[in-house]
Amino acid sequence: MSEDNGSPFENMDEYINTEKGRQAYLNRLEMLRKRFGDNPAIFGWELWNEMNAIESEGLWDWNEYMLPKVHAMFPKNMVMQSLGSFDHEGTRNDYRYINRMQSNDVAQIHRYLDLGASLDICKAPMDMLAGNSIDELLSYQVTKPMLLAEVGGVKPKHTGPIEIYATDIDGILLHDLLFAPFFSGAAGPGHAWHWDSYIDKNNLWYHFQRFSEAIKGIDPVQEKFIPVKIPHPKLRIYALVGKKTILLWCRNAENDWENEFVKGVSPAILSGLSVDVSSLLAKNEIKAASIYDPWKNEWKNGKKVSLIVLPDFKRSVVLFIEKLIPHFSQFKSMYGWVLINEPGVGGKEIRDYSKRPERTQQSFRQFRRCPFLGANISRCLGCGFVYFFQFNIFQKAGNQNGSKRIPCANGIGNFYLWRFHKRFLVFGHQNAPFISFG
Repeated sequence: MSEDNGSPFENMDEYINTEKGRQAYLNRLEMLRKRFGDNPAIFGWELWNEMNAIESEGLWDWNEYMLPKVHAMFPKNMVMQSLGSFDHEGTRNDYRYINRMQSNDVAQIHRYLDLGASLDICKAPMDMLAGNSIDELLSYQVTKPMLLAEVGGVKPKHTGPIEIYATDIDGILLHDLLFAPFFSGAAGPGHAWHWDSYIDKNNLWYHFQRFSEAIKGIDPVQEKFIPVKIPHPKLRIYALVGKKTILLWCRNAENDWENEFVKGVSPAILSGLSVDVSSLLAKNEIKAASIYDPWKNEWKNGKKVSLIVLPDFKRSVVLFIEKLIPHFSQFKSMYGWVLINEPGVGGKEIRDYSKRPERTQQSFRQFRRCPFLGANISRCLGCGFVYFFQFNIFQKAGNQNGSKRIPCANGIGNFYLWRFHKRFLVFGHQNAPFISFG
């Protein structure tokens, strides 16, 4: 960039760090705003692809100034920024700063398989390279969507597409770069860069359908997945633990680009392997289990046990576990549970009040240990609500104290919660039993 080439700016530094340069950038964006506006078909606006590649100071200041400006111009679209391939330690500070900016809507990272890179992870198996990219973003403690927005393989120092593309006719690299980021916590699969020289040339488009099939019916936003790595002697297991679903991508640890394309070692059939998911769920929490082989595009049913035996496979399979969600425990409005309404009524114990507290305490201890209801009870313990068994006794007391009654459900019938203004009160009547949470 120079005035000798017809540019209005002497160099990049003038374009980035002067009011004249910034206004020129915004003028260009205004043209795009008039043409495209808030078009919902536009995923978002990226201010500058790999901006840290420019020869200028002021990267942080420019983005602090420009991101809010672009947000104001496109209030219905996401606005984001990207940096060059994360292949050396020197780029970490820029990555951390840019991705943690509140006005940057998407945390994204670029990384390539590059034997000329200084970071060893850039020479590792593609699934490890891609998964570690999301781990890097997670280390910044961001709470925004994360993407591996550029990924692929290059000759040393990005001098061209990597040579093994020509022999990767099965799409091993593509498969790994699609699955690994998502199963590491990203908002989507990895975004492959070399469409023409790799994906289209080798006719690998079907891998996108296989990824879609593996996660069909899944709503990541509702699930609020937590990424987990599970150790295994034969596999690298990337797990996503959600509210209703657990997903595990199981990758053959001995099969990677180096073994298959450089050493010529074909993947062996893995037989009789099992995955222990007991640490990811409570006892008897599996409603259904199934296994998907993305290389064969086949689904198989699995047994509803925590030690799940995998079918024979070569490179990878996806384990889909639907968790058993007890009916009432899924409702946030369920504040608590009454063990039994008016215990002793209808039998001879109605006249023996002395036995009621002991019976109630024993039942409560047993009830509290129920794994299905633990979340509700734990929530109530911290809320200061009061639950009464004796409806007829406390109805009058509640009304006298300006209470608000909220109907809830239990396994026997209805009960009422009294929430007293400004403070919570516990009422008793002679030896009549009650339980107070709070």
